[in-house]
Amino acid sequence: MNSSPSICPICDSPSNTQFIESDYVYGGRDDQSIVHCDNCDLYYLTPAPTQNELNFFYENSFEDFMSKRSGSDANWSDSEQHVSISKREYVRRKKFIDEYLYPGCKVIDIGASTGFMLTNILKDNPYVNVTAVEPSTEFTDYLNSINIENYKYIDDIDNETKFDLVLHFFVIAHVEDVKNFMIQCYSKIAKGGVMVFETPSASDPLYALYDIKEYRAFFWQVAHIYTFTEKSMSFFLKSMGWSFKVTPHQRYDISNHMSWMQTGKPGGRGKYSQIFSHKLEEEYKINLQKSGYYDSLIVTIYKT
Repeated sequence: MNSSPSICPICDSPSNTQFIESDYVYGGRDDQSIVHCDNCDLYYLTPAPTQNELNFFYENSFEDFMSKRSGSDANWSDSEQHVSISKREYVRRKKFIDEYLYPGCKVIDIGASTGFMLTNILKDNPYVNVTAVEPSTEFTDYLNSINIENYKYIDDIDNETKFDLVLHFFVIAHVEDVKNFMIQCYSKIAKGGVMVFETPSASDPLYALYDIKEYRAFFWQVAHIYTFTEKSMSFFLKSMGWSFKVTPHQRYDISNHMSWMQTGKPGGRGKYSQIFSHKLEEEYKINLQKSGYYDSLIVTIYKT
């Protein structure tokens, strides 16, 4: 087991406020662990990979890593199937971005994977302009095949180019320097524009409420350097001096939770949808959120 690091990477709190949350990290090394900052409520991986290690991982290995972690209700090995299965993610996120879309709007999705968010945005809003940032060679090949303008990294985009809507979903957890990454993203927002992003939450009910043994071993993974709660996200964004709204959000359904309880393995989303009504599913998620348990955070940042 590692000793706690000297300071929190977000709030700079000293070592006496840093505690080991887990000395097991899925896919990680024996010397890596998850540390919890008792001051700002951030959870983080230490020692973290270097940026060069992360670049290599996301350019070459991420799809294989995710394929091994995912249940049968997901597909990371085939781009076409990934687009099809991921339509549900667009539908789920749509209500958080629709009000910011209008004819001529410039949209960028950072960490776009197969571009499923952008292609679905275009279907519903054909007069917007879309751009992707995606380091994966496999996914950029696919983006090129469907004529989506794309860049490998944010730094590859001209400094003067700005966007009315900046998106990134489940990306902030994966970067080495979260402050620098968010500054880069913020710099790409046009005046009057917004950024909307989603990230996993440490308040996940499978971990924080139901405390499922197998899920504990699954939850903390080497690909997630930072895991936030509503408290730590608000602390972080206030420290950046930005105007924002943090929305706790429950992504996975009753079926997925029941599957984890039954099998101790990922998957099962929608398995019992013929039994549980849509109304019940929504009430379940709402009640979890009201009780302080939710598996993701949806964040909106405004640039005036």
